Amino acid sequence: MDHFVEGRETVGPLKELTQATLNRCKITDKGEEIPNLPGGGQLIRIPDLEETLWRVPRKLITPNPDQPRSYFRADKLRELEVSMRAKGQKVPVELAPYEEQSTGNIRLFLKDGERRFRVAQSVPYETVKGEISSVLTLEELFEDALIINEGRDPHNPMERAVAYKRLVEFKRARGIASPIQEVAERLAISDQTVYNHLKLLELPEEIQAMVVRDQVPTSELFHLANTKRKLGDKFSLARVARILLDNLHKEKPTQVNAKGITAKGVRDATRQALLEGGNEQLANELETQQSTYRLLNGLNGILKATEIFTRDSSRKDVIRILRSRKSPPEVLRDKIRLTMEKLELVMEVVEDAIKPDPLPEVPGKPRFTDFVREKTARKFSNSETRYRLALAVAKSSDQKDIVSASELAVFLKTDINTVAANLRILDGELRTLGIVLQQHTIREKDNRDHYDKKAAYRLAWKVEAEKKAVKPETSKKEIVEEASSVVSSQPPTPVSPKAESVVHQTENNVPAGKVKKHIMRGPAPIIGPKVAPPPPSKVKIIPLEETLLKSEEVVGEKDQVRGENIPEVYSLLCGKKVLVLDRNHKNYKQLADQLHLGSKEVIIIILGLMKVL
Repeated sequence: MDHFVEGRETVGPLKELTQATLNRCKITDKGEEIPNLPGGGQLIRIPDLEETLWRVPRKLITPNPDQPRSYFRADKLRELEVSMRAKGQKVPVELAPYEEQSTGNIRLFLKDGERRFRVAQSVPYETVKGEISSVLTLEELFEDALIINEGRDPHNPMERAVAYKRLVEFKRARGIASPIQEVAERLAISDQTVYNHLKLLELPEEIQAMVVRDQVPTSELFHLANTKRKLGDKFSLARVARILLDNLHKEKPTQVNAKGITAKGVRDATRQALLEGGNEQLANELETQQSTYRLLNGLNGILKATEIFTRDSSRKDVIRILRSRKSPPEVLRDKIRLTMEKLELVMEVVEDAIKPDPLPEVPGKPRFTDFVREKTARKFSNSETRYRLALAVAKSSDQKDIVSASELAVFLKTDINTVAANLRILDGELRTLGIVLQQHTIREKDNRDHYDKKAAYRLAWKVEAEKKAVKPETSKKEIVEEASSVVSSQPPTPVSPKAESVVHQTENNVPAGKVKKHIMRGPAPIIGPKVAPPPPSKVKIIPLEETLLKSEEVVGEKDQVRGENIPEVYSLLCGKKVLVLDRNHKNYKQLADQLHLGSKEVIIIILGLMKVL
């Protein structure tokens, strides 16, 4: 019996393909060499063999060692064997021609159809139905095999993970800047899908084997890999693997079903592993995080279901389904009532998440409204807008609330840009009175049901604001105080001969221009002969560009100053003894280059040292 049956691909009788036919074919292009192939091989293109169905002897076909599918389920192979014995081979295998380097013969590489080829060997069939399509790169060969396999019988998650990693390596080798995005676009999947599958490769082999056998939900393993990344050594994946394997062999209905470990079983194993490692607090935090995500996903599911549930056309069907269920409608009614009661409590937590954290009461401080009226009436006598603005924010702050910029604009009957400009000035003026204007972010819904970020404001007493600030600002006074403490604690640096000669000239009343010309020929070396440095109080700084040091713009760049850099700048100044600043500020740049700092940071630190010294 002819085991080739007529299928959608069959057009006319199949042509016999022999080794002699292959060797007579004209090669039009040669591609990459195939590694780890006995006898060596190079991919080639033979247009004469394409777009034709062939009866191909098995001995001319070489299985693909780089096959994306690595796990072949025995039950699937048995089903395919029964089908091919009864009905023959219906779907052809995909083949790619290559030239065997050791013999010069042309052979065929198995691109798709590994299971059909294996069954053909076991039946056995001497020939298989095949279709030839040329590829010239290993990346194209692998990618085609992956896409064809996914369309016919999807890979398991671990096979996808390995395949995605291989494709990313191919793209990276070609110098593609965003290989993951390129792979996602080529396979018509999201970037996050690729990222999630790559995380599976970080799991222990025991868990990977469970994924291959479909004994554990993959979505929970994505969260498991994320947990490992966040907690690092505090979390043992090996311990989780042991717990999961133990649960597979135990009678635990809440953790194991007929298919394998449930999602709850994975979460419970994660928590148990953290508890065994002595991380109870992390276990509780993780449980809270997972519960929050499950609630959010559950709400999305409820919203989608209720659209159909409450549709007039579906009302009769819903009533029929509810009455036919084993659990009566009364049970569902009680569950809904209980859920609504719980959601009221959830809503309170959500409202708290929307608002900023409340500020504790500061003893002895008046209400913001009274304070602003009393202290700022004269201060803002020349600006009615800022005075009204301060009162509006103060009133909202007294009510433990925040006020948005758009609300302030409506109140003042002006535009948001005017409000923002006045708020910037207001912040500086209020700080002199011991009040900080705090800015927060809120989200307001627009006409398109999108949530746009908006700025909102409230007042806080300066002492409390500094305690809560994540990144406190550095004032001029703080810079000077920090510089002062450094001056008294840092040992001076030895003086170089060049710096000593400069000091000698300066002490003998050499004009400043001469000193400048001498010192700017090149940076003075930092380390020299061991010469006793002068005490810090005698360090002399000669600023020739006073306006730069006094500039509020430069001093305002306080976020560029780090306290640990002050000793290094001071040490260099002690080494130079005399700092001459020219109009191009080359000395600043020299100091900055030697310390690998920014010029502005060096300037601000020098300003602080000048105030002290």
